[in-house]
Amino acid sequence: LYQQTPEFQKVNYAMTLDEYRRIFYIEYLHRLIARVAGLVVILPLAFFVVKGVIPWRRSGIYLLIALLFVFQGYLGWYMVSSGLVDRPMVSPYRLTIHLLMALLVLGLTFWALLNRRYGRSLPGQSRSRYTFAWSIALLVFLIVQIGYGGLVAGMKAGHIS
Repeated sequence: LYQQTPEFQKVNYAMTLDEYRRIFYIEYLHRLIARVAGLVVILPLAFFVVKGVIPWRRSGIYLLIALLFVFQGYLGWYMVSSGLVDRPMVSPYRLTIHLLMALLVLGLTFWALLNRRYGRSLPGQSRSRYTFAWSIALLVFLIVQIGYGGLVAGMKAGHIS
């Protein structure tokens, strides 16, 4: 089946079965971990909401994280499908969107953890506008840099042949 893809026909035509197995198992492990992680997110969330451990009115952020987690899986499939038609590689833009969505899910999860643990502000911390503005600027800069990294990786911009 892989031998029918543009990637094999145009780039990896000399790939041996052992070389294919190596990339296959890496991709398979990625998908398996994602599916297990999805179950780890969705099943306990459903249980805790149904049992009332997480009140329904406070479950919005957790439901959003679970929904984005499922959407991340769809984006992964959408990204891979871009490399199965004419081009011998996945779309760098879809790769970057998949990467940034993972960052969003991670960030929301961490924010929900901090909010659940400490409430609206951390203990002993004052919220100055100066510190908040610099924090937001640094966060935006970091997200843009990670996005550029996804584009560079997807376009193989650093590849030396």
